[in-house]
Formats: sequence, structure tokens, C-alpha cells
Amino acid sequence: MTAPAAPSRQRSTGFAHRPGLDGLRGLAVAGVLAFHSGFGWAAGGYLGVSAFFTLSGFLITTLLLGEHRGTGRVDLRAFWIRRFRRLLPAALLGVLAATAYVLAFADQSGLDRFRGDALAAIGYVANWRFVLSELSYAELFTGDSPLQHYWSLAIEEQFYLVLPLLAVLLLRRRAGWVGLGVLAAVGIVVSVVVTLVVGGGDRAYYGTDTRMAELLIGVLLAVWHHRRDLGTALPDGVRSAAGAAALATMLGLWVVTEQSSGALHPWLLLGHAVLTSAIIVAVLAPTPVARALSLPPLTGLGRISYGVYVYHWPIFLWLSPTRTGLDGGGFDDVLLAGLRILVTLAVAIPSHRFVEQPIRHHGLPLRGRGRPAATVAAVAAVVALAIVPPALLDREDPIDFAAAEALQDDLLAGDAIPRTSTTTTTSSPLGGPTTEQPPTTAPGPAPRVALFGDSTALLFIPGLIDWAIETERMDFNGAGTVSGCGLGRGGERNFLERGPEPVPEGCDFTTAWREALTTADPEIAVVEIGLWDLTERRIEGDDEWRTIGDPVYDDYLRSEVRAATDHLLETAETVVWVLQPPPVRSTREPDDPTFDRLEQWNEMLVDELGDHPDVGFVDLADWLASTPDGTDSLRLRPDGTHFTTETSVEVAQWLGPAILEAARTTDVVDADDELAARP
Repeated sequence: MTAPAAPSRQRSTGFAHRPGLDGLRGLAVAGVLAFHSGFGWAAGGYLGVSAFFTLSGFLITTLLLGEHRGTGRVDLRAFWIRRFRRLLPAALLGVLAATAYVLAFADQSGLDRFRGDALAAIGYVANWRFVLSELSYAELFTGDSPLQHYWSLAIEEQFYLVLPLLAVLLLRRRAGWVGLGVLAAVGIVVSVVVTLVVGGGDRAYYGTDTRMAELLIGVLLAVWHHRRDLGTALPDGVRSAAGAAALATMLGLWVVTEQSSGALHPWLLLGHAVLTSAIIVAVLAPTPVARALSLPPLTGLGRISYGVYVYHWPIFLWLSPTRTGLDGGGFDDVLLAGLRILVTLAVAIPSHRFVEQPIRHHGLPLRGRGRPAATVAAVAAVVALAIVPPALLDREDPIDFAAAEALQDDLLAGDAIPRTSTTTTTSSPLGGPTTEQPPTTAPGPAPRVALFGDSTALLFIPGLIDWAIETERMDFNGAGTVSGCGLGRGGERNFLERGPEPVPEGCDFTTAWREALTTADPEIAVVEIGLWDLTERRIEGDDEWRTIGDPVYDDYLRSEVRAATDHLLETAETVVWVLQPPPVRSTREPDDPTFDRLEQWNEMLVDELGDHPDVGFVDLADWLASTPDGTDSLRLRPDGTHFTTETSVEVAQWLGPAILEAARTTDVVDADDELAARP
């Protein structure tokens, strides 16, 4: 049965269509596209989502108040049906696109995580899923969820469910619009207070309560517009000047406001909502701002902006620099962004024309020509694929953090450790024989060795265990690695997309390394650590965010390096620092500062400790660069950072002898000399 056509919006609400509002939508989604394209000049493009929030608050409230003024009531059932018709079809197809992406490219941990993401997206609670689900350290490196962007759709849908209920209750009274305005004002204050209490990070960014102020400012604007025609309430000159200034300021914020900004929650977001409101006021009259935002390219993009937003993220992930070959930076970045946007438009335009609009205006008929069967099939496919993949697929995770952690636990417990590899040859795909054939019996007692660091060190454990058992040249009986911990203690850090967070108390090396030092009583302590210290950091007692290269932060890091070394030397005779290789470039954005910061970190280690009589170095970065695979091999490090169980066995063929040589000579092991010495 075919549902009746939806009534004209202007006839039922009294609110005429304004092309400039479509243009504002188009501008907002363009900002998001530029931000996700990684352009440095769009560091604040994510604020386009905030513009959507405020515009949605204004439009939905205007529709509710207009319907009540025209009919004396608000039909909740009809309102919610219209919302679901408008939003659900593209949202479900977006989940289908994301499902196709993870089926093609995700490993097992990605599939397992996606099941929860998909169910949360379908249920419009994705924002709380990302707040409440504590990702393991391994999951930080499995890549972004293709449904990460559904957090904002969830907040809007929750708003669409609650606001009409409150509006109906309040509008039953005379001058109920006053109560609605007061409720919105109180809600804004509560939202700001909650944001100040929870601080920054994921909780503030994704929380419905912490982001509600942006929507409620739109509600307040709609109440004012309902009570007083803005055309007579404000002179044209004031609206024009305020709108132009607001638009210019908004675009300026989109250029400079990084997500790590300490002022983002709540003040910048609150100010951005006020700017959006000023632009809306200007668009409601024939001002220059209204004419600028009514240009066809912007209004056309605005009309399909919902589909563009829904489909773009899995498409952007699919069209990665590695898969497209556009990974050289510079002009490649522009070409890649253009390709991603063109493909997104190629999906969003037919989706709008053949799926979203027909269902929006005519519902979902069960009989008839064309569209229904395809739509129903798509819905069924989305639900099935969102739930089933982890049950059907069993993919081996190339980087097995759990297995390495289990080996570490066995070492600390003193249990017998079996070899992780059955390989008996000493040749390696990294480039020929890696060490001389070892004697069956070592000439003397093998030195006791313990390993310290973060997860990059953790993944050395399988290989070093194999090498130690095979050669009997090392008593590898202790590991003190702690995933997710850098060297620097205290303060806050800003890692990847997680936002600012306190450095965990368990990351204090004086306690985190205690068990390994006690159990192993090492003669040689090997340390491989550093990437967590290359993020933005706020040192205890310092209000500034700093990174390596800042003299204040450099002095702090040097003192921590010296303190960690001295702490290890209280037990060990020698400390060997591993100089880290850079990440695989194809897994990072071309302008990722990690590469320069890592080089500075390695230089700092040698500069600070190079003259220490009991400290040696092994230059894994230099050695890896000198091998046929090189530093950019995804075979060696599939996530760009960590070796696999198998490739750690390969690396250990060089790393084991290099550690012993560095401990003996306390000199930097030169990769070229090491390669030349191989038989």
C-alpha cells in the first residue's frame, strides 16, 4: 500500500524554503570533506558538523512551532515518520557501504569491532558507543571505523526523538513557546556545565549532553523567530553586517581550530553555534550573505549534503593513498581528494534521486513499479551483513598483541617458553644470511637480558625468544613492556584522534618495569620506546601543549631519558637503547609530523647518552633502511608500526647479535658494518 504524499512544508508550517539554508548545508559538508581530506588549511573543517547541529535545531523547532500555530497541535507520529523517511534509507545504505569495506579490507579485530559499530549506527547510539567502548591498544592501529562519522547522526536523531515530546507538553499551555525557550536556555547552561566537568577528550566530543548546546542555540533562535518576525525585529543593515562578519569568522575558525584546542569544549563550539545563528538570521532576508550562500554549486551540494556526509567516510577509507598510488604528497594529495569527492558525489546523487527522495515523499510501498523491491533488499542486506560477518569469517590478525603479551607473562612467571617458529635456517627475506651459524653450546654463561618499552618492543618478544633458544647466546628471561605507555611521566597527551587524556598512572617506569627487573635480574636492559612521547604533551605544572623541538619539552624528555637509564642501571650492568625506525609512510598522512619528531627523538637519545660508559645503542632504523624491504614494507609492519610474530623472528636474527655487540662495546652498531660482517 502506498503511503500518502507528505503535505507541503510551507502549507503545514508557514516556513518557506530558503535556498541560502541549502547553501549553508553545502558549505558545512564541504568543510567536513576538506578536513577529512587532510588539508592543512582545513584544520577546523570538522566544525561543519557543529553548523549542521545549530541549523537542525533551528529548522526542526521552526517546523514544530509552525505546525502548532497552523493546526493547534503537533502530530508526533507524523513528525517521526517524516524524520525516519528522510534519514533512515541513506543511513542504512551507508552501513551497507561500510560493511562492504570491512569485508574487503578489515582484519579479524576490525570485523569484531565493526559488529558493535554497525548495530550502534542502526540504533542511532553510535556516539555513546564511541564514548563507552574502551578500545584496546591493538584496536588503535586497526584503522578508523568506517562508521565513525555516525556519531553526529546519532546525536541529531536523539534530539529529534526528545525535543518534539517536550514541545508537545509545553505547547499545551498558553504561550508555551516561552516555556520552550526557557527550557532551551536552561539546557544550554547544563550542557556547558557538564562539558566543563568532564573536560575534553572523547566524552566531551561525542556526548549528547555535551554537544546539545549547539542544537539548543538553534532552538532559541527558532523560538525568537516564531515570536517576532526577524525581518522587522532587526534592520537589514544590522543583519547584513552581522551575517557577513559571522561567516568570515566561521571560515577563519575552520582554517585554524585544531581538534586538540583546549578552548574547543565548550567555548569555541558555543561561539560557533552563535556564529551559525547569525548567518541563519542573515539568510532569512535578501542580504549579500543570503545571495552568496544561494549560489547553485552550494545549494546543489546542500540538497544532497546528507548523503554526501553518510557515504563519504567509507569511500575515503577505501580510496587510501596506498590503494590509489597517490601517496607522494603535494599534488598527489589534491588528486586524491578530488578522486574521493567525485566518487562520493557519484554515489550520493543517485541515492538522493532514486532512494532518499522517493521514500521521503511516497513512503516505502510494498508493491508497484521499480523502487520498492530494491529498497527492501538493501535494508535486509544491511541488517544481515551488519550482524553476520564476524560469525562467518575467521581472519588471522597479522599482529597478535595477545600472543606476545602471553609470552611476556610466561617470561615473568619463569615458565618454560617454547619457540614460536619452527624455522631452522638462518637466512631471511630481509636480505641473505643474518648471522653466523651458532655453536651448539655457548662458550660461557649467556648474559641475562630483559626488554623494556611499549608495544613496539612487545612485538620483539617472539623473535628474541626464538633467537635466544636457537643460539643459546642470550638468557632472555624478562620483559617489562607496557602497551600504550611512553617514557614521560605525568601530565596529559593527545594521541591520534583520541583527544587530550591524562597519561595513565601505570605508565610510570619506576613501577611498570619493577617486575621485569626483579624477575630477570638482567645484566643487559634493552629499551625500545618513544612514539607516545612524540605526541602533543602537557607537562605537569605547565598549561602549554608542547612537542619535541620545544626547548621546555626537550629538557623534560632529556631528564626522563636520564632518569629511566639510571633506574635500569641500579640493577643492570648495561642499558642498550634501540633507535626506532619511522612508521611506514603509506599508513600516515604525508604531512604527519611523526617522521621529523622521531628523527629528533633518536638524535636526542644519542646526544644525551652517547658518552655514558654503560649505555649502548642499536640503530634499528638504519639497519632496516639498508635491507631490501626497507622501512616502508607493509609485509614487515602491516599496521605501519608493529612487526608481526613472523617478521619479528626475521628481525631478531640481526637484533640479537646487535644487542650483545652494543652491550660489549657500548658503541652504536653501524648497519653497514653489520651487513658487511655477515657470511
